[in-house]
Amino acid sequence: MRFTPGRTGFRKVGVWVVFGLLGRGALVLGGAPSAPDSDAGAALQEIQQALSEGDAEGALALADRALETYRDRAAVVVPASLLKAAALRQLEKPREALGLYTELLAKYPDCEQKAEILWEQANLIDQVGQREEAIPALRQIIESCPFSPQCPQAHQALAEVYESLGRLDEAWAELRLLVTQFAALPIAGEAWLGLARIQLRRGAAEEAITTLQNLRQQRPLEGAAWQARWLLAEALAAAGRIDEAVQRYQEISSDRPEMETVARAALQQAQWLHQAGQSKRALEVLAQLQKRYPDTWVAAEALLRSGQINSQAEWFVEATLALETVVEKMPGSPWALEARLLLAPIALRNGQTEAALEHLRTVLQAAPQTFWAAQAQLQMARVYLQAGDAVAARAALDLVRQKFPGPPFAHQAQRLQEQMER
Repeated sequence: MRFTPGRTGFRKVGVWVVFGLLGRGALVLGGAPSAPDSDAGAALQEIQQALSEGDAEGALALADRALETYRDRAAVVVPASLLKAAALRQLEKPREALGLYTELLAKYPDCEQKAEILWEQANLIDQVGQREEAIPALRQIIESCPFSPQCPQAHQALAEVYESLGRLDEAWAELRLLVTQFAALPIAGEAWLGLARIQLRRGAAEEAITTLQNLRQQRPLEGAAWQARWLLAEALAAAGRIDEAVQRYQEISSDRPEMETVARAALQQAQWLHQAGQSKRALEVLAQLQKRYPDTWVAAEALLRSGQINSQAEWFVEATLALETVVEKMPGSPWALEARLLLAPIALRNGQTEAALEHLRTVLQAAPQTFWAAQAQLQMARVYLQAGDAVAARAALDLVRQKFPGPPFAHQAQRLQEQMER
C-alpha cells in the first residue's frame, strides 16, 4: 500500500516535484545554483506538457532526448530524470523508475531535491511490494534532510511501516517524535490517531479513548478530529461500552447524513453489536439500512452482512434467505460471489453436497483469478474431503498452490493437506 495522502496528509511527489523544480528555475548542487537556458527549459516544459496530456510514451522519448543532449548539465539532468521517472510510473514500470532515482541520488547526492527524491524512492519501493526495504530511504530523509517538508512525513511513513510489520514499539517512538517535535503541524493530529490505533492493538481501549478525546478537544478543527470520532466509537466498543459506541455512530450519521457516511456508521455499528452478542439488534440496524437505501450497493452490503450474522448465529433459514436474495438481485457482483461462498457451507451442512459444489463452481467461473476463487477452491477441497473423495480434495489443493502460490491461500492449502495425511 502506497503511503496515502488520506491517512498521513502526505503530498504526492512524482511530477509535483518536477513542477516545483521548474518553477524555481534553479538547482543547487552543493554550492552555486545553476539554471537551464531557454532551450533546455523549453525541452523540459515539452516533457512536462506530454505528461500532463497523458502521453507517457512521448514524454519518455523527449526525456531521453533531453538527457542525451544535456548529459553534462546537472540543472537539466535532474529535472529531466525526474520527469522520465514520472513517465515510467505512468507506464506502470516502477522498478525502472526506482533504478532511475537510485542512479540520480548516486550521481548527485547533495542536490536540492534530495529529500523529495528519497521520499519518492521510498514510495516506489513500497509500491513494488518491499515495504520493509523502504525504511533506509525514510531514515535518510530524517537524518540528512531534517528541515525538509518531507522529514515529518518520513516519521509518519516509518510509523506506518513499523505498525504494518507489527513493530509497535518502533511505530510508537516515531509517532511520539511527531507529536512533540512537530506539534504545530496538522500531521501531529494524524500522529495522535496513530498512537490511539496502537493503544487499541495493544488492548488498551480505555487509554485510546482518553487519547482520542484529548485530540478532539485540542485540535477540533482539523481533519484528524473527524477521523477521531470514528476511532473513538471503535474504542468504546472495544472497551465493552457498546451503548456509548452506538450513540457515537448515530451522532456521526446525524452530523453527516450522506449515504456513504450513514452506511459506514451503520455497518460498523452492526459489527460491534454482533461481536458483543447482540445479534438481533445488529440485524435490526442492517434492516433499517436496507430500507433507507433500497436497490443500492448499501442494501446489498447490508443484506450480505445479515446473511453472515445469521449464519454465525446458526440461524440458517434466515441466512439462506438473505444470501439467496443477494445472488438473485445482483448476480455476478462481488456481493453475490461472497454470498455463494457463505451459501456453500450451509448447503453442505444440510447434506446438499452438489448444491455446495455448484455455488463454488459458479464463483470459480465468474472470478477465476481472484481471492474469491482461492477461497472457493479451498472450500471445494473441504467438500470433497467430507464426501470421502480424498483424490479430488488433493487435486483441489494442488490447484490452490499452483494458482495462488503466496500467502495466505497456499499456506492454508498446505495445512489442510497436512491434516488429511494425519
